[in-house]
Amino acid sequence: MGWLGLLIMLGGLVLRYWAAKTFGKFYTKTLQTPEQQEIIQQALYNIIRHPGYLGTFLMEIGAGLTIANW
Repeated sequence: MGWLGLLIMLGGLVLRYWAAKTFGKFYTKTLQTPEQQEIIQQALYNIIRHPGYLGTFLMEIGAGLTIANW
C-alpha cells in the first residue's frame, strides 16, 4: 500500500502543479477573483472545477496510504 500511496501523492503533486501553471498569473494561495480573470475551459478545467484542490486531496490520501494510517 505504501508504494500505491506514494504514486497517488506524486499524481496529486503533478496535478496541482499543472493546475497552477495552466491558471497562470491568476493562481493564488488565497481565493481571489479579479475582474480581468477569464474562465479556463481547456483540459481538466472543463471536467473538474478545481483541479488544484483535487491534487491536494490526492496528496493527502496518498500520504495516509503511504504511512499506512487509516
